[in-house]
Amino acid sequence: MKEECQKCAELFVRHEILSPAQLTKTIRVLRANVADGTLVDITQPAHSPSGEFSELSDVAPWPDYVEHYFRCTACGQRFRLSADTYHGAGGEWELF
Repeated sequence: MKEECQKCAELFVRHEILSPAQLTKTIRVLRANVADGTLVDITQPAHSPSGEFSELSDVAPWPDYVEHYFRCTACGQRFRLSADTYHGAGGEWELF
């Protein structure tokens, strides 16, 4: 296991996203972390079913499937946000 990074320590927790409200909250937290320089979006837009993260809405409706990748600017830890919004199967925030 990696040594704890002070910059991304609060994001180091895997959690399921079981509702639209949880996805909204997760997107807003990620947006704030990108804005303050904690994370950088490393998603390849051509490979993301939901396009660019900067253009992803904070609230529904979303694309059928949301998938974005991020990297901590201090330690390089990678993270993944995924959610199946079409089938309502939920999603997760996880280390990648």
